[in-house]
Order: sequence, then structure tokens, then C-alpha cells
Amino acid sequence: MLLTVVERLALALQAVLAGMILLLFAVIPARVTAAEQPLTQCAAAMSQDELRAAAARLRSEIDARVATARDDPVLVEPVNELSWMYIFLNEFEQADEAFQRWIEILGHRGATETPLYRQLLERAGLMRRISGKTELAEATYRRCISLSEKITGRSSVQRGICLNYLGVLYQDLSRYPEALELLNEAVAAIEGEGGGEHGELGATLNNVGFHYHMTGDFTRAAEVYKRSLAISERAHGPCHEYVSMTVGNLGRVHSDMGRFDLALPYDRRGLEIRMKTVGPGAFGTAFSHTNLALTLIGLGQFAEGENHIRRGLAIRERLFGADHRHTLYSLWWLFHTLQVTGRLTGPEAKEIIERALRTASAQRYPELKWRFQNGYRMVLQSRGMPAAAAYFGKEAVNTIQALRSQLSSLERELQRSFLWDKTSVYRGLADLLIERGRLAEAQQVLSMLREAELFDFIRRDGKDDPRGTRPTFTGAEQAWTKRHAE
Repeated sequence: MLLTVVERLALALQAVLAGMILLLFAVIPARVTAAEQPLTQCAAAMSQDELRAAAARLRSEIDARVATARDDPVLVEPVNELSWMYIFLNEFEQADEAFQRWIEILGHRGATETPLYRQLLERAGLMRRISGKTELAEATYRRCISLSEKITGRSSVQRGICLNYLGVLYQDLSRYPEALELLNEAVAAIEGEGGGEHGELGATLNNVGFHYHMTGDFTRAAEVYKRSLAISERAHGPCHEYVSMTVGNLGRVHSDMGRFDLALPYDRRGLEIRMKTVGPGAFGTAFSHTNLALTLIGLGQFAEGENHIRRGLAIRERLFGADHRHTLYSLWWLFHTLQVTGRLTGPEAKEIIERALRTASAQRYPELKWRFQNGYRMVLQSRGMPAAAAYFGKEAVNTIQALRSQLSSLERELQRSFLWDKTSVYRGLADLLIERGRLAEAQQVLSMLREAELFDFIRRDGKDDPRGTRPTFTGAEQAWTKRHAE
């Protein structure tokens, strides 16, 4: 009975659930074929009610099998299928509860070195990462890696998948050197067993590309993304989630390079695939709205771009709540839209920053933290509050400097390109300080932009690495330090 259900669900959910994994990462790439193929062969999304009923039936049948200890290997794929149903339904807590209960049952039976136990660890870690439980997710992924190595060996697809997930978690936390090491190890493990065309290799290469994208090496990112997209298209076809994500992120990388005309067809295509295959309210659709919005804003189409930003934000607030990392990124891009359209002095800009900055500061997401700190500098400066603005500008620079100090194991070019979207933070603060006649402080801030080149030239001992420099706070700014901490 269980296999019949799985087969039926696989047919019904082929487009919806085939590859939701990449939704959780960020991807990209290049062949115009993917941006031009017709969508007539893409299956339409199931309704939420249909999907919820199917998930309930499948969970019930897995429950029965786990309870009776029957067909342990047969349950691996149904567990995987069920996890993507829960992701699409935004029922992460329910999924984690079910997986933890099954893990406990298997543990009591002593069945802790089985494919099913490993699969439950993999899926539980994924749910915990999506819902923001980073410490629990990290511990679960490490258990998954260790067990995968014991069951299938070091060069195996299963171990590679768990390495990939942990690498992406470290990307979330801005732990870039550790992330890249894990992702490269994941690629080697998957290729070791599955060769160069395995579908999971496309997903993992996507995340390697995203590392280069986040650290500003767009050329290398695009090269890796192209390979990822080609593998995903061959393995899964044009309607798969891996493909829609890579198509959309190819647009994003063009947009980040200022090539908005090249980005637009990919962004529209990525949104079109998702609207058809997963529907207008899905997690991945929010990503597509954001990608398209940023390209439209770059082209000067501000009203349409803002509309897509707000649609993506609405999806994320509904799925994740107001304080989730994904929601905060949507808030940041809304703030960016207000900035480029000259609305920093309006009430919405200040409300966004004050709401988001507290949450981003409380969580361990430095890439969000420096953005909102710098955003508050801009808001306060536009309202004639230069002293407070200088404080938050220095906080933003301090956050970035802390990130830079952790990159010493990356190649020098990546350490330099890491500042691609951060240079304006230093210059904005320096300009403010110059306007206030605080020239020595301004020079200190500007000198930090040249620290990587300076360190290369003088080759100082590691303990004297100037990338550890931080702006100092004046006596008046110390009061803001205490106030902000409260």
C-alpha cells in the first residue's frame, strides 16, 4: 500500500516537490535554453488542501511501518517525499516533531546505523535550519555526516548531501571559509560515487557558486553556476526547482554586475516557472519576486520593482513570521527601494530599520546586521542627527571588520572582492565624519578599505594584521552604545 501511495504522489507532485532543496540556498547560471524553453510540459501545482491531505496519508502510513519495524529501507524515499510536502506547506515544526519521534523509536530498537535513520537525520536537520534553529541543525548535520560515512563511506552521495547542508548553514552564519571547505568536500564525495552528472551534484555546485557570489567573485560564480544548471537540466528537466532557482540566480548575478538588460529575461523566467509549478504563495516564489524586483529597480522601473518586493515580503511574513532571516532580507530590500526612491525621511524607512535591527542584532546573522546598522546611519543622517548616525555607521563598519578578520584562510582575491557590496558603508561613514570636521576618524575608516592590500605588501605577523582595526567611539557615542544595548 505504501509504495502505491508514493508512486501516486510522485506523479502528482513531480513539479512541486522534485527539488525544493535549492529553494533554501541561492543559486544561478547560464544557458539561454533554460530561459527560453516552453512551460507547457510543466505540471501545475497542487492546492494546499490536496497537498495537506496527501501528507497526512503518507505520514500515517510511515507511522504504521516504523511502529512495526517493517521494510526499513523502503521508507527512505517516502520520508524524503514527506519532508518536501511539509516544506511546501510551511509546517516545519510538525515535520521536525514527526522525524524526531521516528528517530527515537529507531533508537530504542537499536536501529541507529540504517539508511532510514540517516535519512531522518538529514531531513530533521533541514527543517531545523529552515526554522532558524541553527545550533540544533548543526548538531544534526554532523551526526548525519558521521553516520553516512559509517554506512556508505567517505566518497558517497549520502555523505555529500549532509556536507552540503552543513556548508549552507555556515553560509547563513557568514562562516565563509568553513562553508567553502565543506562544500568542496561535498562535491568530491558526490562525484566519487555518483560521477559528474548526479542530480545532487548540481545542487551542491549551486552552493559553491553562491559562496563566490557572496564574496564578490562574480566571474567564478557564473562559471560554477553554469555547470550546476547544465547538470540540473539534464538530470531533472526544465521544470525542476533546481532549474528555476539557477535561472533566477543567473539573473541575480547579472544584476549585481549591473547588467540589468541581461538579467531581466532570466528573472522573469524564474518567476514564471515557479508561479506555474509551485504556485504564487510558495517559499521559492518569494525568491523569484525579489530577484525580478532588484533588476527592475536597476532599470529604473521603481513602481513595478517595489510591487514585487512587497509581494515577496508578504509571502515570507506569512510563511515564517516577522522575525525570520528570510523575512528580514525582504525588509532590507524594501528599505533599499525606499532609499533609491528618496524616501528615507518617511516613517516607513525608520520603522523598517528599528524593527529589523533589533532582530538581526539578536540573531547570529552578520550579513543582515551590518546592513541594518548602516541603514540606520542613513536614516538618522537624513533626519539631521549626525552624532547618532556616526555611531551606527561605526557599528556597521565594526561588524564588517569582524567578518573580514575571519577570512584569512580564503585566497587574497576573495578577501578583497568580499567588500564588493560593503565599500559604500565605509565611504558613507567617512563622508559624514568629514562633514563634521572629524578628519582623523574619517581617515581611519577609509584606511580600512586598503587594509587587505597593505597586509599583502608588508606581510606583518598575524597578530598585527590591520584587518582587525575597529573604529573607536567618542564620549558622546558611548551613550549610544549603552542605549543600543538596552
